[in-house]
Amino acid sequence: MMHYRKGENIEQELTKDDLPFADCLSKLPQKDFLWMHVRGGTKVPNVINYAKNALDNGEYRTVVWSGVGGGVVKTVSCAEILKRSYPLYQLTRMDQVTNEEHWVPQMEGLEPILAKRKVPSLHILMTLDPIDESIGEIQKPNTTTEYWRSPSTTTQQQRQTQQIGQNSEGLRQRRQYEQKRLPKERPQSQVARQEKVKDLQRKEQSERQQISQNPNKNRTDLRHNNGNGQHRQQRTKRKQSAEIQQQSAQATQMEVGTSGATSAPPTNISSSIDTMES
Repeated sequence: MMHYRKGENIEQELTKDDLPFADCLSKLPQKDFLWMHVRGGTKVPNVINYAKNALDNGEYRTVVWSGVGGGVVKTVSCAEILKRSYPLYQLTRMDQVTNEEHWVPQMEGLEPILAKRKVPSLHILMTLDPIDESIGEIQKPNTTTEYWRSPSTTTQQQRQTQQIGQNSEGLRQRRQYEQKRLPKERPQSQVARQEKVKDLQRKEQSERQQISQNPNKNRTDLRHNNGNGQHRQQRTKRKQSAEIQQQSAQATQMEVGTSGATSAPPTNISSSIDTMES
């Protein structure tokens, strides 16, 4: 479509004969009615006030709201607002409108294109006079029934009810399965708890025995001793070696002071340690 430019759009113009209410309008006492066209840019308060004035003055007893494409949503809004002020019988039907789009070629040798689109349309008939119930799909005043019924909606409702029933049945079966599994899982949890309790009791007994053997020490000291016995042995060895080195250094100083020979070199610490040990 890059070699075409969009031309004019021709929308199908609706007439009163095109409205899908031929079977209903012929049975009403007043044949004439007020036909309100609603578009996407229509201001809802303006059309509502116009329809109310027509009903209050007695000019019309029937109003038909029609919307195409983007005006469908506002058509529903207008009908619902008007229904709050008057006891109206409502009949809603859907239809479609054919629109033509013309595309003009921008290069030589190309032919113009005509595209036809079908656009949905909504028509709502609202009247103060009762409608024959044999027509069906009628919403009476002060009711909240659905405005559109069809076999597809009934089948959809049936499917939803079936699905709800299946889901509830599945939940019931799952609960039964979980209830069957609970008695099997409970003994295992009790056994595990009993084993943990026994382990704690064993630890407490061992601590009590150690406390009875060493009454001057508390539990924290015993745990520290049990966990760090090797480290304490290494520390004691280091302390002993440091004390021996200090004693040897003091001995060398005393020998130097008594002899008075300042020029003599100091004795080696390691050799002094060996002599003391021997």
